[in-house]
Amino acid sequence: NLTMFEMFYPEKRPIFTEGADDFKFGNGPANSRWGFNMSFPTFFYSRRIGRSPQGSANAEWEDAPGETTILGAAKITGKIGKKWTVGVLDALTDQEEAWFRNGDEVGKQSVEPMTNYLVARATREYGKDSKAGFMFTSVNRRLGESLESSLRESAYFAGVDGYTLFKDKTWILEWLGGTSLVEGTPDAIASTQRNPARYYDRPDADHVEFDPTRTSLTGWMSRVMFAKQKGKWRPNIQVQALSPGLEMNDVGFLPRTDAVSTHALVHYLNTDLTKYTREISAWVGKYQNWNFDHDLTANGVAGNYYMQLKNYWGVWAWGGVNGDHIDDRITRGGPAMVYRGHHYYGAGFGNDSRKKVFFEMETEHVLDQFDGTFDSYYLSVTYRPTPAVRVSVVPRYNRLHEVAQYVTTVQGTGYQPTYGNQYVFATLDQRTVDIGIRTEWTASSRLSLQLYLQPFVASGDYSGYKYLTRPRDDEFTPIDALDYDAGGNAYQSRGANAVAFSNPDFNFRSVRGSAVARWEFRPGSAMYVVWSENRADVVPQSDFQFRRDFSALPNAPSDDVFLVKFSYWLPI
Repeated sequence: NLTMFEMFYPEKRPIFTEGADDFKFGNGPANSRWGFNMSFPTFFYSRRIGRSPQGSANAEWEDAPGETTILGAAKITGKIGKKWTVGVLDALTDQEEAWFRNGDEVGKQSVEPMTNYLVARATREYGKDSKAGFMFTSVNRRLGESLESSLRESAYFAGVDGYTLFKDKTWILEWLGGTSLVEGTPDAIASTQRNPARYYDRPDADHVEFDPTRTSLTGWMSRVMFAKQKGKWRPNIQVQALSPGLEMNDVGFLPRTDAVSTHALVHYLNTDLTKYTREISAWVGKYQNWNFDHDLTANGVAGNYYMQLKNYWGVWAWGGVNGDHIDDRITRGGPAMVYRGHHYYGAGFGNDSRKKVFFEMETEHVLDQFDGTFDSYYLSVTYRPTPAVRVSVVPRYNRLHEVAQYVTTVQGTGYQPTYGNQYVFATLDQRTVDIGIRTEWTASSRLSLQLYLQPFVASGDYSGYKYLTRPRDDEFTPIDALDYDAGGNAYQSRGANAVAFSNPDFNFRSVRGSAVARWEFRPGSAMYVVWSENRADVVPQSDFQFRRDFSALPNAPSDDVFLVKFSYWLPI
């Protein structure tokens, strides 16, 4: 992940996955919501509970726990009467400390405070085909002196949502609105303002202002969608707005704010059996996004086509164009720049999924007007020799040639066109290979075994260094003269505008594996035995060599976990 945004990972812990639908906010019965170039917020992201410690001892040597201990959690979900559905979850996580060493000083320092998470959700049906609800979340931390400058003391979100179905459930109107409040020390709120979700300190932003004395930050969001649910032709229109001050990442997942996103599309769906097909699905849509400074941050057209043949084979294709637009995040808090448009297209096909051997293949090509390219190749093969055994292999290969890849910001160079700093970019050649291998064996209704293995290798080679010439433009000034420093890992440029920055080349190697045995020794009562291993290593090499990189995986540092889970159903 070379972007400024956090990765989203799915939840797998049973206490959070069971009854998860009762906590979903803004998710009515719509067939689809078509986010296009703007992600929907996740209002309850349960992986925040028990997350890795967020603090650091900032020492020469540090040993911190990988996860936060959950002292206890309780959840209630269900229906009250015929119209109300409720869900309440409360969890308390422990303070975590890390051992550290600075010279001769050895000790412990808090890296995660004791924290309480509360999520409450309720919905009520009204009328014939309508529902409305509300959601409230809170996060409260017992901060010590070592963490009060980096973490927020409290965070709250409250919102209302609902939908109405019209004309025998043919049309749907879906809506939501909400507001957030975070509180903390001036340093913690300053960090919130500078977070990649909003970048209040952007020097050319007229609609936000960085205030280092603030002790709280508020924001709001809203969304309205009107769509057709039935019939062969299904139009969809949506508007979503996220204010710059919105913050939900203490217990939710919010990649970015400061956005107004809109789209309009039409979807054609024909499920009638014909001489050659069982289903035809095609859609085309127009989208455009702005920030609250009225900069056009996305402007494109996208389309997709899918056809299932009478023999259950499927073929599909997609494509789209995104025009020149303002990118107000690419310089990581610096001035906005013009990112040239790109176009993309891809296609795939697969056979009958009921067969013993089922496969899917697809490929995609992206070309932008910086002459950057992205190529992806994907294959999935599943073999089912018997109903009880399933083996799947999913290799994927990606190759990226990015001409305008952000590298770093060099502070205080005196380069006046970009407000005294230089924003360094480079050409990046990146390759990634991952292979997912999964085996499932169901010995009986009570005994099953799952094995999973995923080797992954990614390399990045940086070249053609340059810096942004001026704000809100797409031109760069080359950095011609480069030298390695005495340590061999930093670049220097000679001349009037000399800059220095670390060598960003990388070669990342990882392999993850797990084995899960499940035994249901009586109805409703089960025991799980789980082993997982995660090996990962990074070396300062820019090239990709399949044999060398994959053969190095067994020697990478590993993190192994063995656990047993026991549950017993009480018939009371």
